[in-house]
Amino acid sequence: MTPSTPPVRVAVVGSAGYVGGELLRLLLGHPQVRVVRAASRSHAGQRLDRVHRHLRGATDLTFTADGPAEAADDADVVFLALTHKESLAAVEGLRARLDAPGAPLVIDMAGSFRLGDPARYGEAYAHEHSAPDLLPRFVYALPELAGDLRGARLISSPGCFATAAALAAAPLARSGRVRGTIVLNGVTGASGSGAQPKDTTHFPMRDGNLKAYRVLSHQHEPEVQQTVDRYAATGSCARARPGEVSAAPLHPVLLTTHSAPITRGIYMTAAAELASADDGPAVLDEVRRAYEGARFVRLLDEPPELKGLAGTNFADLHVAARGRHVVVTCAIDNLMKGAAGQGVQAMNLALGLEEGAGLGFLGLTP
Repeated sequence: MTPSTPPVRVAVVGSAGYVGGELLRLLLGHPQVRVVRAASRSHAGQRLDRVHRHLRGATDLTFTADGPAEAADDADVVFLALTHKESLAAVEGLRARLDAPGAPLVIDMAGSFRLGDPARYGEAYAHEHSAPDLLPRFVYALPELAGDLRGARLISSPGCFATAAALAAAPLARSGRVRGTIVLNGVTGASGSGAQPKDTTHFPMRDGNLKAYRVLSHQHEPEVQQTVDRYAATGSCARARPGEVSAAPLHPVLLTTHSAPITRGIYMTAAAELASADDGPAVLDEVRRAYEGARFVRLLDEPPELKGLAGTNFADLHVAARGRHVVVTCAIDNLMKGAAGQGVQAMNLALGLEEGAGLGFLGLTP
């Protein structure tokens, strides 16, 4: 950022949770950003570093009780790190500002505007969508599969499981070389359940334990299906394609999720049957083509591991084929490439900034 270039003013609404904390960590270190507000009604008046201890020495800001409309008053970008219902209400509260001159870029980190069909949203999240007319205006911003995001003003950031699953499965569907269902199995860490303690994240229950959950009913499965179908049909998952709501899936996906005794990370496999035993090299070429030049996707010669990915925005992928079967493996940090990092990446692209600005952390090991 040159002296003549004003910083991008960013507000984070719902900034006390894990995703909010990671957004603040990234934005406070972003060379072209100034964080102007961190809103959390439950922590209003407290210093940020009393809640997010890893921010000590990085900021003197305190949490405010501002709602989305107040946060948008002096911000160029507003991140909504809220629950799905809260996010819906927040966007509706901003409705009058969305088309006004100088309207901020709004990036929703919840699932409120990910699904183009309000009926599917109702099924996935168990409540009716209150702003279906706004759904077509949101860009689904999984950058590696979305195409050009420059100029987007309303962004829906993908879910964590959906990110890893789509990165693994979408090139398979696009290749035209697989048939039948794409079977997805994912494992996640406890931080994916949020900052509020609950039975599923309580250490004595999580430690040494592994279990499947929301079997055949996970809310990210329709999101993955939508992304895979859009990308297979058009090469971009960003917006709805004609006839999408009523169209049958081009390649059905089946997602099973598991909770593991780890804090951060998602490990995903996508398995499919090939149309021919000779199709393995063509599928590998499709995966390579899909991510050629991708800033944050690394194609590996061996299956990835979660070690070293914590705190980074990378997705590590591996492809293996044998006879009539192919397996793509994807590993990410659920709070970074699965949430905050991807949101900042989308912001950079929408504003025409360098894609990796603020996202240069390479990870730690051991």
